[in-house]
Amino acid sequence: MIYYAILFLIIFLNYSIKDKKKYCWIVGAILVSFAGLRANTVGPDTSQYQYLFNETQKYGLGTIGFFFLTKEQVVEPGYTLFQYLMGFLGDYNLFKFVCAIIQTVPAVYLIYRYSTNKCISLLVYFCLPVYTMMSMSMMRQGIAFGIFLIGFHFIIERKFKLYLLAIAIGFLFHSSVIVTLPLYFLYDFPYRRKYNIIIIAAILLSFIFSSVVFAYFASFSRLKGDAGDAGGVKMLLFLLLLLGCSLFVKEKKLRHPFLKFQLYLLVFTIFCWSVGMNFAPVFRLAAYTEFFLCLYISNLLGKIRNGK
Repeated sequence: MIYYAILFLIIFLNYSIKDKKKYCWIVGAILVSFAGLRANTVGPDTSQYQYLFNETQKYGLGTIGFFFLTKEQVVEPGYTLFQYLMGFLGDYNLFKFVCAIIQTVPAVYLIYRYSTNKCISLLVYFCLPVYTMMSMSMMRQGIAFGIFLIGFHFIIERKFKLYLLAIAIGFLFHSSVIVTLPLYFLYDFPYRRKYNIIIIAAILLSFIFSSVVFAYFASFSRLKGDAGDAGGVKMLLFLLLLLGCSLFVKEKKLRHPFLKFQLYLLVFTIFCWSVGMNFAPVFRLAAYTEFFLCLYISNLLGKIRNGK
């Protein structure tokens, strides 16, 4: 019931609050509270992170390991240190709430800063898997996700050193964030309508050779998975439909740097989903760019001549 109540509030507050900055932060506070105040039984990994938090407070940093220097399965040092320091301020419930802030506030800020239709973007963000995954389940990657979103500004501003610093910090919380490093260079890649043929061909090839792609992506996952049918067909069709909708936007508009970058972020998400359909661990990599669907739908598809 609370899920539908939040959907209603996102729409209702859009019409009752004229100041869009205030509107975004109120909705952001609702989303943070929804995730941060959840019970420890909500979310498949929440209870496991509670155990990890308590163990860190019990044994301290004596067992902290740097995953890139050891072969043991250890938690990334940034997350271990962060939860240890948070233990001095409060219990796991406070830690969980602070994580929800880190995971959600940057997303809401990007929507406020870059979305042309903030209500649509907030609705899409709340309904996408990325919201529940990053803020209510995969807490380590959720922090890396929030840091990556902060670094997104440096992509737009073309400040590579600052973006590299953001990714390096996020890497200390979840090593999978390294896959977002090439996105900086994707921003400068030109767009032509005929490139869609290459894009579709590349997507088909990624699906055909998904076992090779999986072997690389799975190296970033602590929980090793086997090849198999992992689902996600409907979501993939939805993503392909969004890509197809770009054909209704004039090519001249798609050449705008920010708009075509959103298009390429969608393509990156499709690549991850096409592989993730057979290898579930890859789905978590799609989350980094899946978020930008909320900007793609409001900004790029908003350029369709018949907006309705």
